[in-house]
Amino acid sequence: LARDEVEEAESLVAYLNDDDPEIRAQVAKTLGDVRYPGAADALLPLLEDESLRVQFFATEALGRIQHGPAVQPIVDMLEVNNDRDIYLRHAGAIALTRIGDAQAIAPLSDHPSEAVRIAAVVALKRMDAPEVARFLSDDSEFVVTNAARAINDDALIKEALPDLARMLDQHTFTNTPLLRRAINACLYHGTAADAKRLASFATREDVSDSLRTEAIATLSVWPEPSTLDRVTGRYRGEIQNSKADAVQALSAVTDPLLSGENDEIKIALIKAVSTLQMNEATSDLFALMQGQSSPEVAVAVLNALRDLDFEEMDKAVEMALSSDSQRLRMTALRLTPSLEISNSQKVTLLASVLNEGSVVEQQSAIKALGSIASDEATEVLIGQFEKLMSGSLPEEIHLEVVSTADSLDSEKLNALLERYEEAKPEDDKVAQYRETLYGGDALRGAEIFYNDNTAQCIRCHAVGGDGGNVGPDLSAIGDLLNREQLLESMVAPNKRIAPGFGSVTVTTDGGQQLQGVLEEETDSYITVQIAEDETRQIPKEEIAEQTNSPSGMYSMEGILTKRELRDLVEFLSRRTEETADEENRQ
Repeated sequence: LARDEVEEAESLVAYLNDDDPEIRAQVAKTLGDVRYPGAADALLPLLEDESLRVQFFATEALGRIQHGPAVQPIVDMLEVNNDRDIYLRHAGAIALTRIGDAQAIAPLSDHPSEAVRIAAVVALKRMDAPEVARFLSDDSEFVVTNAARAINDDALIKEALPDLARMLDQHTFTNTPLLRRAINACLYHGTAADAKRLASFATREDVSDSLRTEAIATLSVWPEPSTLDRVTGRYRGEIQNSKADAVQALSAVTDPLLSGENDEIKIALIKAVSTLQMNEATSDLFALMQGQSSPEVAVAVLNALRDLDFEEMDKAVEMALSSDSQRLRMTALRLTPSLEISNSQKVTLLASVLNEGSVVEQQSAIKALGSIASDEATEVLIGQFEKLMSGSLPEEIHLEVVSTADSLDSEKLNALLERYEEAKPEDDKVAQYRETLYGGDALRGAEIFYNDNTAQCIRCHAVGGDGGNVGPDLSAIGDLLNREQLLESMVAPNKRIAPGFGSVTVTTDGGQQLQGVLEEETDSYITVQIAEDETRQIPKEEIAEQTNSPSGMYSMEGILTKRELRDLVEFLSRRTEETADEENRQ
C-alpha cells in the first residue's frame, strides 16, 4: 500500500521496535524503499541496534530519505563499526552520498577514525565534490590513495586536480596507484608548473623506473594527448597544452638524465625529444651514441636523429653499421633508404654490409638496395647476381637477390635472371624453388604452420601433440627428411609418399605386380602391406616400375610465396627429436 501512497507507511513505524531483528530489518528496508520521511526519527536509534543487519537497512533507509540530521549518527556508526563489517561501511558511504551535504562531510578529513575518513572519501567521490582533495593530506596512505582515485578515475574532478598534481612533490607516499594519478593530474591541469613538476619527478631515484618513464611519456604527448585517460582509459575529450612548456621542462633535465646510468629513463627521454621535435638536442643525442651506450639506447638515438632530420645522419648510420650490435646494424639498414643523403652514399653504406654482415643483415641490405633507383645500386646487385651464378654467393641470400632482380627494370639483371631460370630443369620442382632452401626465419615459419588460414598445415599435421592426424606427425621431421625433401613434399607432394599415408603399386623385374599401403621406404628397399596380416619387403633393385597413389596433400605452389616456403622449410628442418623432447619438458 505504501508503494502507491507513501503515507500508508506510517502504520509500519511501530514495528521498528519489534523484538524480532528480522522484522526490524525488513521494516527499515521497506520504509527506505518507499522513502517515507516520517520514519526518520524512529530509524535513527536503529543505527545502534544489536543486529548489524538492522543497522545496515536503517542506514540505507536514512540515506534514501535524505535525512540531513542523520549525518552525525551515521558517522558515529561508522566509527564504532571501524571497518569490521565492510557492508556497513559501504552503506554509510552511500547514505552520506544520498544525503548530499558535502559541507558536512568535508570536515571529516580531521576525524580520528580512518574508517570514517575512507567512507567520507567514497561519499565525496560519488558526489563529484572537489572537497575530497582535503583528504590528500591524510596520514593514511590508504585514504590518500583512494582520494586520488576519487579525483581522477570517474568524473575527473577538475577543481581538485591542482592538489592531486602537487602530490608529485611529496616523498611520504610513493605507491604506483597514487603517483600515476598525480602524473595524470599534471597533464589535465596542464600548467607550466605542472610540466616542470613532471620533469623534476623524472629525475627522482626514490620512485620506480616505470613511474619516471610515465612522467616523461606524459610530457612527450603534452601538446595533444590522447582523448582517453592514461590511467583508466575513460574518454576525456580533446585537450591542448603548451608545447613550449613541455620542451622547456624537458630541456632542464636532459643533461642529467642522459648522463645517468638508467637506460630505461634515457630511452624514454630520447623518444620524448623526438616526439616534441627538440632539434636543439640532436648534438647531445649524437654524443650519447658516440659514447659507451647500450645497443638499446643507441637504437633509440638513431631513430630519434632520423626523426629530427639530423644533418650528419650519414655519419650516425655509418657508425651504427660498424657496431657490434646486430640490432643496431639492422636499424641502420632499415633507415638507410629513407635518409636525406645522396644515392651514392646510401649504396656505399649498404654495400659495406654485403659479404661481411650476418645473413639477416645481408638480406636486408639487398632488399634496401632494390628500393634505391640509381645506377650504383643496380651495379652492386648485378655483382651479387653474378656471384650467385658462379656459386660464390651464400645460399641464404639467393632469394633476396633473385626477387630484387625480378622487381627491377634493368636489362642486365633481366638477362642474368633469364639465364638463371633457364638453367633450372623444368621437371624438377625442387630446382625450380631451390632459392627457398636456406635463409628462412623459423619463427615466421612457425606462424605460417600454426596460423596461416590458406595453407592450414595444422589441420592435417601435428607438432608436439598439437594439430591434426590426417597427415604424418611432424614433431621430429627434421631427423627424417632433409631440406630438399621437405621442400619437395610442399611443392610436389605426389613425388614421395609418407610411409603409412598412401598406397603404392609395384611391378617387379619378374613381372609380378603388388599393391598395398607403403609402410617404409629406405635407400635400398620398400615395405608394402599387401593384406592385414601380410607385408612384403621389396629390394629397389628388383623394382621395374613403381606407381604411387595421389597424395592427400595439395601443393603449396601458388598458395605460399617463395619467402613463406623458405620460412616453413626453416621451421620444419629444425623439428628434431631433441627439440621435441625440449618442448615436452617445458
